[in-house]
Amino acid sequence: MSDTTWWIVIVVVVVALAAIVAWRQAVRLDRLHRQVLQARASLDALLIRRAHAAIALASSDLLDPASAMLIAKAAQDCLDAGPALTADAMQPERLYSMDDAAMTQSSQPRQACESILTQVLRQTLTRDVREQLDRDPRGRELLGQLTRAHQQVTYARRFHNDHVARARALRSHPSVRFLRLAG
Repeated sequence: MSDTTWWIVIVVVVVALAAIVAWRQAVRLDRLHRQVLQARASLDALLIRRAHAAIALASSDLLDPASAMLIAKAAQDCLDAGPALTADAMQPERLYSMDDAAMTQSSQPRQACESILTQVLRQTLTRDVREQLDRDPRGRELLGQLTRAHQQVTYARRFHNDHVARARALRSHPSVRFLRLAG
């Protein structure tokens, strides 16, 4: 074979290898994106379950009226907030504070509502309140449902964050960026 033929063979092999690598990266990235969406859907369902458990506890007449009202309002805001947890799970998240509670429901992002509900639950369900609820069988059951829902949300959030971190890492890989596979 001539030198030109060898160069053509080498170029074809290099292009074929690059295509295979690009295809594998695209498949892997697509799989990670699907995992992010599945994790987000699971997290969303668990957050809704937690909000319903919080509303059930707040409407049980086992809490003082002020705490019940705060919990019910924060949980209802979570249920009324927009359906999307994030516009794109790959984008950096913003931290929210209790000052965000002053925003209107329509302008308040879902993430802020969920953070506020978590903070309200922490502030209102103190150790003394939990002990008081544990003494009542109905209170124990409602508190148990809320605690289980909260633990499941914590685990789901960790899984979601792990999937997002892995997808972001792959999206930042030079070959993925060069071939614009992260679109």
